[in-house]
Amino acid sequence: MVPVGSGAEYGFISLLRVNLSQKLIPFVSPTVTVWRDKEDIDEGEQFAPKIREGINNSQLMVVVLTEAWLASSYCQDELATFTARWTPGPTLKDRFIVVLPTWLDPSLWPAALRGQTAYRFYTSENDRDGAPETPMYRSDGKPTPPFYDVVTKMADFTHKRAASGAVATVQATQRTVYVAQTPSDMENQYRKVVAELATEGYNVVPDPDGRIPDSKSASDYVRAAMAQADVSIHLLGESAGVRDRSDPIVALQLELAAQRAEAAQAFCRIIFAPKVFVDDEDPDNTKADRDPIAVRERFGRALPTDTVIGDGISDFLVEAKRILKASTPRPRVEKPLKKGAKVFVDFHPSDGQYAAAVAKALRERGVSSRFAAVDDDNMQNKLTNAGLLKDADAVIYCWANATDAWLYAEAADFDDWRKFGRTEAFRTRAAIVGPPDRISKKLYSNDDPPESIDKFVDLSAYPQPTPDKLDPLIDEIPPE
Repeated sequence: MVPVGSGAEYGFISLLRVNLSQKLIPFVSPTVTVWRDKEDIDEGEQFAPKIREGINNSQLMVVVLTEAWLASSYCQDELATFTARWTPGPTLKDRFIVVLPTWLDPSLWPAALRGQTAYRFYTSENDRDGAPETPMYRSDGKPTPPFYDVVTKMADFTHKRAASGAVATVQATQRTVYVAQTPSDMENQYRKVVAELATEGYNVVPDPDGRIPDSKSASDYVRAAMAQADVSIHLLGESAGVRDRSDPIVALQLELAAQRAEAAQAFCRIIFAPKVFVDDEDPDNTKADRDPIAVRERFGRALPTDTVIGDGISDFLVEAKRILKASTPRPRVEKPLKKGAKVFVDFHPSDGQYAAAVAKALRERGVSSRFAAVDDDNMQNKLTNAGLLKDADAVIYCWANATDAWLYAEAADFDDWRKFGRTEAFRTRAAIVGPPDRISKKLYSNDDPPESIDKFVDLSAYPQPTPDKLDPLIDEIPPE
């Protein structure tokens, strides 16, 4: 495969990412995809939920270690989030891959990264401060041949690390996704999508090892498989998949999915039409500037519910999984707390006093509390809280002075309870709403709580939370 990067449009990280992604394409068991934060975050803005989601969906982390990275509070937040995701656990050190574009004093490395063997994208006779260095990429953005050698070693190592068990096993979601079979020009991407969905616990139809019949029964075969799913994924290259005795398979599957979407409101199509198309079998067939919408329309009609993605396969997988996760109804847990239960009390620093009052009221009902750590640096807080959440029976968010954005972000961060090393979901996640009264607090009720929250107890009209007001959360109430 031809290496990527021949102009200044590629910075070092973009150059590394696109070449690493390309080197990983042939590996399909297990599949490994590369995700990179591409959002711009202004100083003072909250840690972006999309970044948090991307990190929580990652099993390995590549850290490009530089002085700028060390000075960035957002980079430290990313490291802390990933560390908390896999702590406690014996495999944490195995989940980091360190990259050095230039020499960096090892004493400055974060504790989680110390002792790692870094991939060096420079050469030096003496690997120490002040020693002459020769970078493996030129100032115009074009890499030198040794750059590709190091990327190849990184790809081999990354795949071996994933295959060795560093990638966690994911429990089945019981959701079925129709992944449209493709002609040979998109076979590698098809296999990566199937493998990635399998690692996330999705059931894929039709059978990836089977084949759509080359006959008039093709439509019946596709319809039967599609009837099991509520979403379809289509990968559009350049070939239509022309068959001798049936319609071209690309257009056939798109049209049958369109018919199903029109008949079933919940069904939708996710379409991958990469702007840069590389034909693995015929490199001369590479198309560098495709219009994703035009590609979709070349193969079939458009639907208003379509999601069309023109980025690379790694970005497509991240976005497809985000859509699948966002569209999966989360069952609300209705398990009251019992006497002796342990709850994790989460709060914004501005709500410390209210959190203490909530904990006191729970204690009078026989429920003990573990307070979220908020005083230390962000990484240490995350590590401490991950340990507390592993053993907690439930989570209570104390919302008084904090903004509604704080509540939404905190609740969403706890959706993936497995990242805390738990073997089962929390019994409940409840929001206890205290004063002052605000419009945002009146938008919800216990019958209609915010997303990611099971119970919503509005006590904003009361100066203090009393035990009797928390009784809806508790199963066994001690007699007076």
